[in-house]
Amino acid sequence: MNKTRCPWCGKLIDKEADAEAYKKKHFYVRTRISFGRHYGICSHCGKIYNDVPKAAYVSIIVLLGILGISWIFPPILYSVVIVVPLLILISSRSCYFKRIDDNDSGVLKYDEAFKIKGNIVKQYYDLRNLEIYPLFNAHDQKEPFSSVSPIFISKLSKESNEFEGYWLYEHCDNSYFASLDSVHLYDDEGNVVADIRLK
Repeated sequence: MNKTRCPWCGKLIDKEADAEAYKKKHFYVRTRISFGRHYGICSHCGKIYNDVPKAAYVSIIVLLGILGISWIFPPILYSVVIVVPLLILISSRSCYFKRIDDNDSGVLKYDEAFKIKGNIVKQYYDLRNLEIYPLFNAHDQKEPFSSVSPIFISKLSKESNEFEGYWLYEHCDNSYFASLDSVHLYDDEGNVVADIRLK
């Protein structure tokens, strides 16, 4: 699950820098938690994303707090109150960083115009569904949106070696990389994960 890269620019998220970007944008530290969602601002591109892992930590704290004062609640109420943080915690394990619109009002889907399909030519490490992969290992050293877009893998079939996904953003180099016989996908450490061919 993508819990390391910005869903807008594809650069590695820096938690401390993102907190500073949040302060600058809103002039104060603001945490918004609703239905298990926590919002962050990418320090690289300034876009808002849904930071689900933090919601999981908050759910654990709430759950421990409820367990700590469980003697106050009647047994039936206690069982109802404990279910909500548990559901948030369980759902957050299957979630990933998502795009949020500029008004913090909702999750945005990837643009269908940037949808791609392809084949896995060779796999070196485990290619994962719902992950963002840069197409060259220096992606994180470049300015946001200044080079070929990383790819978000939305659907992966290991049996047929096929995948579906999206370019994160439009760039003139996207079509060039799509025309090549194969391109590398890189992980967060700069290792080649797989070679793919886009259709």
